[in-house]
Amino acid sequence: MAVATETRFNQVQKIIKNLLAKPVTKLTKRELSILPTILTFGDCIYKEKHDAEIEIRDLRSTQSAQSFDHLCDMVCVVGDYNGFNSNTVCEVLAKHKDIINFDETSFGREYSPVMYLSLKFSYGAEAAFMEKVNALGKDLIEVGMCDELHWCLFSTPNGEFKPGEKLSMWCPVRGDDSKTITGYEEKTFDHFRKFRVWWD
Repeated sequence: MAVATETRFNQVQKIIKNLLAKPVTKLTKRELSILPTILTFGDCIYKEKHDAEIEIRDLRSTQSAQSFDHLCDMVCVVGDYNGFNSNTVCEVLAKHKDIINFDETSFGREYSPVMYLSLKFSYGAEAAFMEKVNALGKDLIEVGMCDELHWCLFSTPNGEFKPGEKLSMWCPVRGDDSKTITGYEEKTFDHFRKFRVWWD
């Protein structure tokens, strides 16, 4: 697995180097797909490595992944960034890709690298789902070395991930007209279906 992710990393670094010398109209689909991530992480493009420097960056931007390969290509743009290591992150993603819904996953930065991982869920298979989620969460923390791992409702962090622990949140109670909010009640959930993963 390490050889495959190292090869991907080297391919992406070569793409970055070539992309910076090409007119936009000549870019391939793969090059175009990672261009927003390259601009987001412009401070990770070095003259010594890429024969060019990008003097812009976007500290708060995420791009949607189109597939496992596209997500890993975006991750490999960053390389090493503080505690973030793209090869290790791609290895964790590869190991758990059966539970990740890549169509609803995104990667970018909230000052530092961030990933919103959408998780595949099947009703009636909650125990198996949580077993896979706990394994993924453990690997993101221990192998992927993330600094924060939170459950998300949509893209809003709603609670730190702790294996086997349920989440609660305050939900509105609506009146008879289904529109008027008459109060709030605390509801407990076993899980949400998205992780926010962040590296400092």
